[in-house]
Amino acid sequence: EFSTNGGTNWSPYTPGNNIATAGFTGTNVIQIRTRRVAVGVAGCNFGNFNTFSWNVTATPAAPNPTSNSPICIGGTLSLNGGTTPSPRSWSGPNGFTATNLNPSIANVTAANAGTYSLVYSVNGCVSPAGTVNVVVNPLPTAPTINPGGPVVPCAGDGTILTSSSNSGNQWIRNGTDIGGATGQTYT
Repeated sequence: EFSTNGGTNWSPYTPGNNIATAGFTGTNVIQIRTRRVAVGVAGCNFGNFNTFSWNVTATPAAPNPTSNSPICIGGTLSLNGGTTPSPRSWSGPNGFTATNLNPSIANVTAANAGTYSLVYSVNGCVSPAGTVNVVVNPLPTAPTINPGGPVVPCAGDGTILTSSSNSGNQWIRNGTDIGGATGQTYT
């Protein structure tokens, strides 16, 4: 016989059959008891029941991984497992696997784009996979710059520089961003 409610109710059990544990967690949740029954002697049983009990561990919740996506080709992908306990296992595109909490991939390529999965285990029970989608963008084409006047102006002359890109510009002088200079033209 088996019980899934602490021995309050018992149901017939055939050895070798599975007992469903969905929705059950705790100590001594599943119990099986046996005793020897006399064949041919009505109502005569030999001895007390032998009872065996099992604990059922809840399936852990799916983790909620994050990343710094979208990133550009050549950048570093940073995956974040939050507070996911160990042991854990990451998997992803291009044969990626890792067991650390916050793995990273340097010099990403388009092959690193896709879905990354994270699972972990508690008392032998594996969580459902938590996933994060990673987008790897190509590097933008460098714009060309066209001067709107003499390339070497005289003192006091102004030259208007025009980018071939309508948007996404950041004008730079001597390796430093020029504050507020993000338009298509710069004087």
